[in-house]
Amino acid sequence: MGGILSGVLGVLALPPFQIDGLALVWLTPWFIGLRRGSTAPWLQSTPVVLTPVIWSLGDALIREPVPSLALLLALATSVAIATTLVNPCAVRLGALRVVLGGWLFVAGLAAAREIGAPLSLALLAMPAAWATAAVAAFGVVGVDLLIVTLQALTAIGLTETFRCRAMPRGLTLVTTVHLAVLLTPGIAMTKPTQSGVETRSIAAIQTATHPVTRDFMLGDHVLEQWQARQEHLRKQARALDADWWVWPEAAIPGYLNARAAVRAPDGSAQITHGYSYRAPGELQSVAIVSRGDNPTVHIRKRDPLPGAEHYLAATPASPLVAEIDGIRVGVLICSDALNQRAVDQALTEGAQVLISPLNSAYIANQRLARVHQDMAHLQAARTGLFMLLVGNGGPTALLSPDGPARTLLPFYKPGVARVEMPIAQQTQPNPHAPWIIAGTLCIGAAMTTKVRRSPRQTKPVTKRWATAAGLVILLAVLTRISSDDTPPSPTLGVRFAAVMPTTGASHQGAIALIARAFGHPLHWSDIPYDAEAAMRWLCQTVGVQPSRDADAGAPGYGILPAGPALLAVRYESNTGATAYDPRTGRFSSAKDAASQILWLRTVQSTKECR
Repeated sequence: MGGILSGVLGVLALPPFQIDGLALVWLTPWFIGLRRGSTAPWLQSTPVVLTPVIWSLGDALIREPVPSLALLLALATSVAIATTLVNPCAVRLGALRVVLGGWLFVAGLAAAREIGAPLSLALLAMPAAWATAAVAAFGVVGVDLLIVTLQALTAIGLTETFRCRAMPRGLTLVTTVHLAVLLTPGIAMTKPTQSGVETRSIAAIQTATHPVTRDFMLGDHVLEQWQARQEHLRKQARALDADWWVWPEAAIPGYLNARAAVRAPDGSAQITHGYSYRAPGELQSVAIVSRGDNPTVHIRKRDPLPGAEHYLAATPASPLVAEIDGIRVGVLICSDALNQRAVDQALTEGAQVLISPLNSAYIANQRLARVHQDMAHLQAARTGLFMLLVGNGGPTALLSPDGPARTLLPFYKPGVARVEMPIAQQTQPNPHAPWIIAGTLCIGAAMTTKVRRSPRQTKPVTKRWATAAGLVILLAVLTRISSDDTPPSPTLGVRFAAVMPTTGASHQGAIALIARAFGHPLHWSDIPYDAEAAMRWLCQTVGVQPSRDADAGAPGYGILPAGPALLAVRYESNTGATAYDPRTGRFSSAKDAASQILWLRTVQSTKECR
């Protein structure tokens, strides 16, 4: 049952509980169980992985199964390696195996970070001051090694205490040394003074736009209401007289074309975000940085989430830093702020502050959004730079590299908050840190060699079926016991609000509907009556044109010739092609006419419009 107890302690170390100090002991029951020996080490180790992750993900396991299962698999692999080496049933060696198993677990987490999974033992300690200071001093890997070694030594010492009724003095001393090394940077840290530090005032705008609004956007007046709400937020931001405005992920309604340029407010710079449509199933997540008459800078998401963002193309060669008022600003879209490779690229490009537009609160629940914030805080502590998170539904917070997070706006509430963001210098690696860590770890490992070898395996006190049943019940309870403030999620699928029939030519209604999907609130009467002129207008104004070479993909838009009429078509992964008949205002399946649909592609220049 040690694995289940460790899993529960891991949950209590995560949001919303975040009991300080549990990050230093939560793996100890699992190590104790493995040190004693078990005939079912895999069953004992599974809760260590599943319990905290399932607690954090919640119903994201169902909504986004591919990235969720990939995360579970990465953790399970790390734990499996550690379990194989630690369990004395497989290798009958001394207590050093417990420490080595922990180190391999940390190595597995480091490997997962290299491929984009933001996993770390230090995450459970965030945003405690000692944790941010330790990460700044020793790095993520160094802190992970110190944490896992501390807990392995504690487990070995407690096991010896249970046998001998006293913990070996040397082991007690070494465990204390590990704890002291972890806590010393936080104790020695002096609170920085803000006087004389260069800052920029930022208006952080939280839109709280539910993703379902995009699905209803084709309906009458929905886009107009969205834009009116955005204008209200602009007025609030303008009243704050901030240097920069920052909007969250998916702030721009509709899709952008390749030439998209968003004008910044007078006297302020602006960072906003939208999705650029290339072809069916081919989008780009784009942050647009603009100021006055300066050239607009497009910053694309570097590494989309596998599975969840299958329609986004990776852009590892795209720059992640733009210069605003002489300040090098790293713009990390959503999960890029958790990706060590993306953060390191921004550092290489000279970032002085980090800004992350995101939309994590609507993926599952507030727990996952808070874990996302802690993951980003870990990167802020590692780099020594301040990071501003601006969420659609939250979190909107300023993350300090050497202190707690400052929450600016509550979850799921639209609003604007002004914050003064310090311009810091990147943390320079401490040349002595590797030697301090190596020396501390070697002392701990050497002490374990004096502990006698592990005993022969003992029969587990609890039957395997009982342990498995307890795990299932625990996981079922974990998904229910916490209140969730996420608004009820509508049924997934294509949703169209009411659309009035077109009394003019059918192509006018079809093209007007497509224009609305790209953020143009137009009536069918605004479209040219002549069909060829209407198609040219679509190309010049919206930036897309029908192509016989484009294949169906989600999300995608197209034109379906139906006799003398033209129908608008939308393609979604779970419903396929759905056609809109402008003459009736009704939507119907277009699967039978899939070969006749002309899918829309973006154009790079108006010269392509003929």
